Amino acid sequence: MSDEHPETNGRAANGRFLPGHPVRSPGNPQIAQLAAWRSAFASAVSADDMEAVVRSLVESAKSGDLDAIKILLDRTLGKPVQPIDVDLAADVRTAAAVVRVIELPANGRDRLPEFEDGE
Repeated sequence: MSDEHPETNGRAANGRFLPGHPVRSPGNPQIAQLAAWRSAFASAVSADDMEAVVRSLVESAKSGDLDAIKILLDRTLGKPVQPIDVDLAADVRTAAAVVRVIELPANGRDRLPEFEDGE
C-alpha cells in the first residue's frame, strides 16, 4: 500500500496508479528462467549443429518419413490455415434481421423486426 494514498491503495478512481506510487511487482519470475534456458541452449548448439539437424530432417523427409515431411513443411511453408466452424443458418438469420432493421420506415425504427427461428 502506498503511504501517500492509503485509502485508495495508490489507485485513482479509474484503477490506474496515482503519481508517485512505487512499483513493487517483481514482474514475471518465469521470464528470467526462460531467458536463462534460451541462453544455455543458444550457447550449447552451434550453427553447424543446427545445419546437421536440418540436413537429417530433409533426408528423413526425402525417404518418406511422414512426421519429418510434416515438420519440414510446417517450418518452411507455415502451418495450414485451420477451418472455422460457421453456423450459416444463424448467420443468415442475423443478416436478415439487420437488413429488415435497415429497411424499416422511419416511424418503425424503434422496434426490431420479428422473425421465426426457422427463417
